[in-house]
Amino acid sequence: MTNFQLTPKTGYVVSAAPDFANNNEQTFVDYYLPLMSPNALGLFSALQYQLKERPMISDRQPITKLLSQLNVGIRAITEALSQLEAVGLIKTFTRNDELGAVAVFELHPTLTPAAFMKDELLSVQLLEMVGPERFEQLGTAALSYYLDVDGLTNVSHSFFTVFHPDRDYLADDVALKRTQKQIKDATSHRVATNQVPTDGFDLHFVAQQLSGAGADPEIVNQYQKLILVEHRTYGYDELAIARLIEQSIDVVDNQFSVEEFKKRARNASHVSTSAQQESRPSDKPVNELAMTSLPENVQELIRQCESQAPMEFLAQLKHQTNGYVSSAERYTVERLVQQSGLSDGAINLLLWYIIGEQGLATVKANLADAIANNWGRAGVQNSVDAFNEIKRHQAARLQRQRAGRSFHSNGRKGSVKEKLPEWAKKGYQPKTRSASPEQLAESKRLLAELRKNRQKRHQGNGGDH
Repeated sequence: MTNFQLTPKTGYVVSAAPDFANNNEQTFVDYYLPLMSPNALGLFSALQYQLKERPMISDRQPITKLLSQLNVGIRAITEALSQLEAVGLIKTFTRNDELGAVAVFELHPTLTPAAFMKDELLSVQLLEMVGPERFEQLGTAALSYYLDVDGLTNVSHSFFTVFHPDRDYLADDVALKRTQKQIKDATSHRVATNQVPTDGFDLHFVAQQLSGAGADPEIVNQYQKLILVEHRTYGYDELAIARLIEQSIDVVDNQFSVEEFKKRARNASHVSTSAQQESRPSDKPVNELAMTSLPENVQELIRQCESQAPMEFLAQLKHQTNGYVSSAERYTVERLVQQSGLSDGAINLLLWYIIGEQGLATVKANLADAIANNWGRAGVQNSVDAFNEIKRHQAARLQRQRAGRSFHSNGRKGSVKEKLPEWAKKGYQPKTRSASPEQLAESKRLLAELRKNRQKRHQGNGGDH
């Protein structure tokens, strides 16, 4: 579906992630709600109460039920939904069928307060919204029942000192195997929120640089996830990251400041990223043989996607469309890098599709999340995989269209005009000429600009030798 928007005719189904039992309402109110509008609490609560066992797509309800229950308009519901999606509490999946447009709202649990405060993106956003005093109160509350046991001896029993399961029996138990497989199949496509690939980034070298400069190398171990997110998002190399860390250490108390590090990384990116990216290797290199069947202009686009950091790529796209990267877009890109499991090349192709191909002015969190989720389920690893996945969905769309026309020709009521899934717009495959001449011209112009800027960087780099 392209540019999906909730309407009064949209149907919806509520489901829950397998770990939704971990959800905590008080954590939602204290830690999540300050980031969102008041309607987000009402929407999340209403959806929880509408959960049913074994939900089915066909058992849908009209969105007007939510509007009536919450006494708000469609715009307020859309805003609250996008905020819940952005903080990871709802994932929205959509499709069109003979009954019309339907959205599945999959509920996800809150993090624990401690995990929330450790999350580099959520915690910084919370600090901005509530201020230092309240933020410190919430940090203290996250450790309300914790007692420092340093100096004490842990004498707790392990599992196997208490229980003695029959391993031979467990290995052959049909119910155990069937249940574990069922859970594994339902959750295997999920990417852990703290899983940020290193992509060849040498953390040990960063630690060595800090040690040589008199800084504590343990910072690298303690903030490894944050360092990798900034590296992948902005394209900083090891030396640049080490310098940013050094500059973020308070000279008075010698403590590393996460907020200062993130601020410096963002402020410095527009100055230094281009220089770093001239020879930046792809995190998951694309085999040239895999691109031989693709049109030349698509091959060039993929090379661009694989050669730049996501934030630089987005900034370049926005500059060419006379726009700028908003704070919300920056947050969305950082979260894609941190949580989606996609390579930089795939993330860049996602950004290209939204800004360059669809012609949208901004990267909306819910649209980007829908694309990333679907690609993750399909096993997409790089930009070639992403492009091929788009083609696969296009073929499926054409098949559904033919089925819809056949359904309509039989004189049956209720058929609807098919819409393309969000990230598989008709005409994206270059051989399909369904896009307007204006859209095609704009796409070619943007690609030419990307190629021109890339050549300028290489020429400038060659001139230094």
